[in-house]
Amino acid sequence: MKHTWFILAARSTGLFALLTCPLLTNCSAGEPSASGDEAASTDVVAEPLVNARALSKDPAVGMVFSKDSSCTGTLIGRRTVLTAAHCVQTGETVGFCSFPCGNRDACGGKCVSGVAKRFPGYDGDFDWDNDAAIIKLGQDFTALSGATPYLIGGPVAEGMSLTLVGYGCTDPDDSQVGVGQQRVGENTVNEVHDDTFAYDDESRTFGCDGDSGGPAALLNCEVGITVGLDDYWIDKDYMLTRVDTKVAWIQQNADDSSVHECHHTVCGDGLCQYPENNCSCSLDCTGYCPPPPRCGDGVCNGTETTKSCAGDCPPGTCTGGKVDCCDDGRCLSPTLCKKLKCIP
Repeated sequence: MKHTWFILAARSTGLFALLTCPLLTNCSAGEPSASGDEAASTDVVAEPLVNARALSKDPAVGMVFSKDSSCTGTLIGRRTVLTAAHCVQTGETVGFCSFPCGNRDACGGKCVSGVAKRFPGYDGDFDWDNDAAIIKLGQDFTALSGATPYLIGGPVAEGMSLTLVGYGCTDPDDSQVGVGQQRVGENTVNEVHDDTFAYDDESRTFGCDGDSGGPAALLNCEVGITVGLDDYWIDKDYMLTRVDTKVAWIQQNADDSSVHECHHTVCGDGLCQYPENNCSCSLDCTGYCPPPPRCGDGVCNGTETTKSCAGDCPPGTCTGGKVDCCDDGRCLSPTLCKKLKCIP
C-alpha cells in the first residue's frame, strides 16, 4: 500500500521544531512546564477537534506541555498520564494541566510536572505501532483536582463507536488555528491492525494538531491514543495506537497501583470507576443505594410478579410500561400482548 505521510508544524520557533513536529502535535515552544498549580494565561485562540462539541469539561483529559510542543494527555492513574510518544522524550520533565472549565484561557488550570517515558521500540515520527508514552507525575493529581482516572485497554473492533477528546485545532490544513479548548466528539472504527486502528469518516469528529495523545474511549475505558494521519493526500485515515497491547508495559512502568485495566476495578481504592456504583462499592462510591426488592414492602418492583409476591403485585400490576394482559401474573410488553391476542 502506498503511504503519504503528512507533517504539520504549528507556531514553531525554529527550524528544528518545524522539521520534527509530527502531525496532531501543536509545536509551540515557550509554554510553561507547569510546576505550580495555576497555568499562566495566554492569548491562544481556543479551538480543537473538528466537528466536535466544546466545553466537555473532562477533568481527566488535559494538556501536556513539553519543551517544544503541546499535546493532549489522559490521567490513567492518580500519578500517571498516558500520551503519545512523539509528544515527549524519555527522561524529559513535562507539565500536565487540567482546566475545570475546559478552556485554558477562561479559567486557571491544575498543573503538575512529571517525568516522561516512551514505549520501547518507538523509532520516531510515523511509528504509530509504538507511539505511546507515560508521564509519572510528581504528586497525586486526583487529590489535587478531583479527577477520576480513565481505565485502560479493552478490545477494539470495526464498527465500534468511540468518544474522542482533545485540545487541538479546528482545521487540519491550518496549524495556526490554536489550541486550548477541550472538545469531545465521536467517530467509528473502520480498520483494526495488530497495534493500531483507524477511522476516516470526516462527517464526524476527527483529530488535528494538538490532539495527539488524546484518548479514544468507550465509556471510561481508553482503548486508543490519537497519533496522526495516514495516506493524507489519498484517503484520510486518522490513526490511533491501541492501548490494549501496551497495558502490561504501562502498569509495570507507571509504579502506580491505581492504574487499572478496563473492567478490572478495585473496590476500596478510593476511585469510583464504572462499573462500580453506590450499591456495588459503597467504599468508593458515596451516595444513596436503594434497598433491593423485598416481598412485603408494599411496592411492586424489580423482578417481583403477581405469582412471586401477590401482596406487593396484585393481579394486573406491572412496572416499566408492561402489562399483565393475560391475567396470569406475567408482565409483558403491549406489543407482545397483541401478538398473544390477550388484548385487542
